[in-house]
Amino acid sequence: MKNPHTRQVKVGRFIVTSHAQNQMVDRGIPNEAMIQNLCHKPEAVSKVTINNKGEPSYDRHNRQTTTEINPVKKTVPTIHVLNKKDARKLGIKREHMKTQAEINKEKRKAAAKKAALTRNKRAAAKKAALPKERKNTKTSKATAKRR
Repeated sequence: MKNPHTRQVKVGRFIVTSHAQNQMVDRGIPNEAMIQNLCHKPEAVSKVTINNKGEPSYDRHNRQTTTEINPVKKTVPTIHVLNKKDARKLGIKREHMKTQAEINKEKRKAAAKKAALTRNKRAAAKKAALPKERKNTKTSKATAKRR
């Protein structure tokens, strides 16, 4: 899902490229996971490697995502979900990352639950406002005998 109008964004001391942002959307990575990876101490950092363009890069790993960083330009060219192989190799315990769809679903459920509670409260208040009917036990017994 390439969006040509995505601008580079500065997060902490790093610049997230439009390509990385588009990959986050395609891979279902929420913004909170990227911010967690870039702004907090990583679980592991890989050695600096030189890619096929001749640019250096290293990876920052946390429990949910892996972010590739260019140390010269301080840019984030790509981001992806931490895979099992890398987690096992680096000794990181993986966490389940909620996708944006799951987060939205939880918000909708909470809103529906809140709406149901308010409906129940309104119904209870309406019922409490009605006058209570009193049964005359003597009359009802006498009526029952006649039938």
